[in-house]
Amino acid sequence: MSIGQAIRGALLTDFIGAFFLAKSVLWKAPRYLMRELIGVPVERFRTFRHYIAARVEAILGFVFLAVGAGLQMAAEVRAAKPGDAPGLLFWIGASLVGIVVIA
Repeated sequence: MSIGQAIRGALLTDFIGAFFLAKSVLWKAPRYLMRELIGVPVERFRTFRHYIAARVEAILGFVFLAVGAGLQMAAEVRAAKPGDAPGLLFWIGASLVGIVVIA
């Protein structure tokens, strides 16, 4: 895989991840949201089903974003000069530790 292909693949997976993440945040239809706000009873099964679907979409979104970020980091390391690679690897490791701490 060339560096250009890795970057294009990374951007594609980032876009897919952002789509799933945005879709998971906007998981309720306006009709159901208004029913909840004004106090009209809502079907429990439908609400629970939407909640599970939103959780799955959020997880998929984060996975796609992480894979895209990893591909971008790998492309940067491959494109770097031999002397710059250790510095890049340090910052990649630091960002991975930060991701693990946040998760």
